Order: sequence, then C-alpha cells, then structure tokens
Amino acid sequence: MKVLLLLVLAVFTVGGEAQTVPKSPVLDQQVEMVKNAFWDTFISQSSEAVTRFSDALRTQDLLHKFNREARQMQKRLEKDLSTFSNKLKPFTDELMGNLQKQVEALQKETTSFAKTMDAESLTSSLMQKTRSMNLDLQAQMGPMKQKMEESFGDFQRSLAAMSKALRPR
Repeated sequence: MKVLLLLVLAVFTVGGEAQTVPKSPVLDQQVEMVKNAFWDTFISQSSEAVTRFSDALRTQDLLHKFNREARQMQKRLEKDLSTFSNKLKPFTDELMGNLQKQVEALQKETTSFAKTMDAESLTSSLMQKTRSMNLDLQAQMGPMKQKMEESFGDFQRSLAAMSKALRPR
C-alpha cells in the first residue's frame, strides 16, 4: 500500500509540475529522492517477503525431516522391543514352568501333612519349601537378569544412536 501511495504521489507530483514548471535542479533532486524512496521501499519489502518465504520453506523441510526420523525411530523401537520381548520369552516360560512344578510339588506335600494334621511338621515343611523355592527362583533369575541387562543395554545404545541421528547437522 505504501509503495502504491509513493508511486501515485511521484507520478502526480512529477507529471503535474513538469507541465507548469520548467526543469530545475531542485525539482530533479526531488524526483530523484522520490524514485530512490520508491525503490528502497520496494526492495525492502521484496527482500522481507523472500526471507519469510525461505524461512517457511526451511521450517517445512525441518518438519518433514523430523517426521521421517520419528517414523524411523518408531520402527526401530518397535523392532527393538519385539527383539527384547522375544529374547525374554523363553526365560519367562521356563521360569513359569519351574515355578508351576514347584507349586504342584508343594501342594502334594502339604496335602499329606494336612491329612495327618501335624501343624508343626506342616509349618516347618512349608517354610523349608518356600526357602528352597526362593533360592531356586533367585538362581534362575541370575541368567535372566543378565540377559535383560544386555538387551536393555542394546536398546539404550540404539536409542542413543537414534537421538544422535536426529541432532541438527
């Protein structure tokens, strides 16, 4: 709008005075000032528009890159979690099977004590069996814990690599 106003002012000022007033150095200087003001304003607004447009393109490009990296990270995380889950499944299945066998054995032993109703023997046997089961469980958890820590370490390293890849270059 400013540019249009300056252009109209310049045309009417120069056009109107040129017909009535002969050329003078002052008039030439004023015309030159109006032309310079017009071009300065035009160039300034054009460069601002170009800057805004390039900023918008850069922002859009960054958003596309971010979305692409986020999708890739999601796929890698899903793959890592699936791998982690698959590595742990055999251990958890084995652990559950062992616990189930021990519980069944404990139930059989407690049934025989319950029939004779020997409370002291029943309590003593239950305490001994529970301690034994606890020790077995801890022994079985050792390798599983180590595997879990290794898998978790792998997972952390892959996350670190992904976050490094997302950093601006």
